[in-house]
Amino acid sequence: MPAGGYYKKAASAEQEEVGIKAVVSEDHDRAAPRGTGAVKAAGNYAADLNPVHAAIKTGYNTTLYLDAKEQRYVEEFSVANFVGVTHDGKYVTPKSSTILESTTNILLMQIAKARGMVVEERPIDFEAEIGNFKEVGMCGTAAVVVKVESITRGDKTYTFDSFDTIASLRSALTSVQHGDAPDEYGFMTEVCNVFDDATDKPACDSPYESAGMLSAVGIVDGLEQPSTPLVRKLVGPKGASGTSAHMATWYNGYERELLDHVVQKATPGNPDSVLRSMDEFWRAKFPRLQEQTAARWEEKRRTISEKTAAMVAKSVVSGRPVRCLELGTYCGYSAILIAKLLPEGSMLHTVESDCLFAAFATKIIEFAGLESKTKIWMGDAGEESALLRARLENEPADLVLFDHSREQYVEDLQ
Repeated sequence: MPAGGYYKKAASAEQEEVGIKAVVSEDHDRAAPRGTGAVKAAGNYAADLNPVHAAIKTGYNTTLYLDAKEQRYVEEFSVANFVGVTHDGKYVTPKSSTILESTTNILLMQIAKARGMVVEERPIDFEAEIGNFKEVGMCGTAAVVVKVESITRGDKTYTFDSFDTIASLRSALTSVQHGDAPDEYGFMTEVCNVFDDATDKPACDSPYESAGMLSAVGIVDGLEQPSTPLVRKLVGPKGASGTSAHMATWYNGYERELLDHVVQKATPGNPDSVLRSMDEFWRAKFPRLQEQTAARWEEKRRTISEKTAAMVAKSVVSGRPVRCLELGTYCGYSAILIAKLLPEGSMLHTVESDCLFAAFATKIIEFAGLESKTKIWMGDAGEESALLRARLENEPADLVLFDHSREQYVEDLQ
């Protein structure tokens, strides 16, 4: 599933997509011939860290690299393939042994060919050909493909006003990925059915009962003991990552639907609207369970809000920022409850051991407009205690929410 959100897109269908401003990196190479540029290896991204940060400081969003040997042919953007549509309607993308081929790019090319477009994978001479493109995009697994508004090299800037063709190809791909359009290309493979069609519940317990979703708040002001969970945690074997393997197997279908629902129904930048849309989603999915747990869920919301507000009031008197910690992010509901009350300069650090849950939470929190007050950290809270202390600047947290596995509460407190 595309993650999106790497770069800003249009807030609504009526608004024009925001384009990326790229600059050609003249002093650094992304990868060299006979190297590992075509391999999905973490070290391959290190070469881009300094150049891309330098580009951002000078007002650009990303870098574009040319080949290391001649500095002549287009290689790729910072972490994405270069794709372009020429004025005569050809889909053109670089072909090089130093480029990591994007699966998304391959799928987009397949759609373009099915539409009768000419598709060319070949070297692109930057100076000779960049002016031939009417559309340019950055293509990758997470962002799918985003519009490039301009590319600057030296004192010359090339602009690309159109994005209609690439946007249409992207829409066709994401419609298949999301299940909104039939898969005519053979892209998708059904792994399993995560839903029990005979009931209104998934094949395992609901997200309301998982990972401490309904556990009472363990507020730490001098590290008090956490209170008793209001409902049981999800039953399942603990995986190597520290999260329930059972939970990770069955819940991702709902989390993706939740993210889609928030984006479609909530107002961007409005935390309360996002929270309401999340409540609406779970009520619709689990109406009977919602009736049973509504009072306890409201108690949790009220407790979190009251404790956070109290800490904020203290910070106004002391003049220092509020430091908050949450263990167990899930899809970001409690994080939004806390972060929306924090004043500028304060921060919520929230820890999630499941990478997919962290990804969904990141997108929902960004949509709520609270990314400047929230940092999501991947990992196990107990194992990363030293890093957590550093992130809290070796100071006690003003507020701690235990929202993960009950069995880990005491261990993580120690």
